[in-house]
Amino acid sequence: MWVSDIDVPAPLTLKFAADLAGNGVDFAFRTYPTNHLGPVQASVPGSTPFVAAPFAGQRPCTGSLC
Repeated sequence: MWVSDIDVPAPLTLKFAADLAGNGVDFAFRTYPTNHLGPVQASVPGSTPFVAAPFAGQRPCTGSLC
């Protein structure tokens, strides 16, 4: 579970996300059931379209747009 990440503790990540939201930043926030090194591979199904969208002239899906 991602809350066991010892490199970036979950409360720090949640505080950062709350700060972004509180400042009106439109962002995508996902969690993955892995340790610190696992999210890159686990996020491929979602990150591939996110990265491909600008190359196709589209806006990536973020925050409330997803």
